[in-house]
Amino acid sequence: MLPNPVCYTLLWLWSLLGKATTSTITQVPTLTAIGTVKPTLHIEFILTGFFGCFPPGTTFQQTAVATAVKRLRGLYPKHHWTWTLLDEQNATPGDINVILAQWYYHRRNPNWVHIVVGLACLEALPMSDLLGNYDVLLITSGGSNRLMRDRQRCPTYLSTTPYAQSGAVVCSLLNALNWTTVFIGLDSQPKASYHQFSLSQITAKLVDCGVTFTATTAPFSAGSSISRILMEFKRKSRVFLYFGEPPGLRNLLVAAVEFKMTHGDYVYLAICQLNIAHFGLFTWQQHDEDDEKVKMAYRSVLLLSIMDEELYGLPSFLSLVQEWAVRYQSMFNKTALDSDLRVTALTASHAATEIAGIAVMEAVERHGELPAGDNGQFLANSILNRTYPHLGVGGIWRMGSFGIILHTVQLGSFDVEEQFLKGFLRGTETGVFETYSWARMHSRPIWHGRQFLPPDLPLCGLDGAACHSDQLFSVEVVGGCAVVLVTLAGILGSLRKIHRSRFIFGSDWWKLNDTALDTALCTFKSNVYHLTNPEPPFEIVYRPTHHYQPWQQLIFHTFVEFCNSTQFSLLFGTVS
Repeated sequence: MLPNPVCYTLLWLWSLLGKATTSTITQVPTLTAIGTVKPTLHIEFILTGFFGCFPPGTTFQQTAVATAVKRLRGLYPKHHWTWTLLDEQNATPGDINVILAQWYYHRRNPNWVHIVVGLACLEALPMSDLLGNYDVLLITSGGSNRLMRDRQRCPTYLSTTPYAQSGAVVCSLLNALNWTTVFIGLDSQPKASYHQFSLSQITAKLVDCGVTFTATTAPFSAGSSISRILMEFKRKSRVFLYFGEPPGLRNLLVAAVEFKMTHGDYVYLAICQLNIAHFGLFTWQQHDEDDEKVKMAYRSVLLLSIMDEELYGLPSFLSLVQEWAVRYQSMFNKTALDSDLRVTALTASHAATEIAGIAVMEAVERHGELPAGDNGQFLANSILNRTYPHLGVGGIWRMGSFGIILHTVQLGSFDVEEQFLKGFLRGTETGVFETYSWARMHSRPIWHGRQFLPPDLPLCGLDGAACHSDQLFSVEVVGGCAVVLVTLAGILGSLRKIHRSRFIFGSDWWKLNDTALDTALCTFKSNVYHLTNPEPPFEIVYRPTHHYQPWQQLIFHTFVEFCNSTQFSLLFGTVS
């Protein structure tokens, strides 16, 4: 006899309940709205705690990973999100792969999904080589490596680094503005290490993109060195690429005002990471006696920011900065300083964590579940060529086909109304390696009330000939004016002599008989007379054949004096 169907059903449900309460659960099935089964996962983010030469324990990025994990928990509450810091004491950056190997073989939970999020700099490529063999996704937020373009070598390596390749940016900008000749100045004052590195990157790239440059290094402090630099700049170009801190640019502009080189003919292009206090704020206002002078000179300044100025001014970002500061104080029991909260790296760390988490969730949604393991290459490929417009940090994040986030940069000029450097040209990385497209951000005047920037070639030309011609022309004009004045004076003098003769010889002094004059008349040949000639190029000689009255001789002498004069030769040319 078969059991009652109702009893049989209850017995079956009881047995399932008993199994569920007595076994170890790693994945719990959950019914979705459309009836498919989606497993609950445990995703763990591994933080390495290294950044180039910084020792382990440089863990300010924990605050950014914590805010990203908090957001992922809110977006996907059915899953478990955690993070762990690999903080090994007395370790060096060269030990990173040893630390990762120890974690992988001794501490890693094979039932979880693991993603390594590290700031990384020089150690990024060795980390990629190791984690690629483990098939673990690696997203660095501080640095990248050009070799990661080789996706066979770096199949699990991605980067959200906020630092665009400065050489590619500057080269693309100069080409877009049709500037092919520039002058480069590096301020050798303290804090020059980043600018030296940036300069080396940019000059190496300029050689490949058809830009000719002259470079100099000097302390940009008040003194003769700046005057010498400005005179050299004036002869070489009209575009000055400045590498240094804001005080050096201020000193340069103060000197340029004295040389009358801040009226729109010359461009002072400063290059910075981001125009904020942490990296050095480029502003005219220092509350000293030079402020008004520098404010006017700032109209001749352009500022190229290698990062997206717009992103770091969004309300969502500013809100996160406050939260990072609170978390930092809670984690380390001290107030966060600007040097502790490297906001650009924190932004990239938050974005890296959130993008990786979204990729895992999209894979589960698409495929129902993930294969066993960490699926690093699978997740990396799913992130390539994707756009993420709704991350918690704000902005639009685009991952390129090479595994590096595509950057947005901007060029700013001085806004007269708002009195600070404001972006007018935005450069967007296209996806073709290290190439940018440039677009105007508004239609307002950008340069001394004009819509266009000056050309790059020096005012005197590359060989100085233009200024030489201008000087000759100026001398000729001035000399010509002087000649006219002298000629008029000569004519007036001659007329005065003739006027006096009326009282000596009578009122009919001017009447001549038909035999009074027997002189060969002159013909005139045009010639160029140079002001450097010490003597007139010709002489008039007359030979009288009759005896003249004294008053007649006076007329001839007066006429001949005028014909032999410099004024006459300048007016009528050479006599032949």
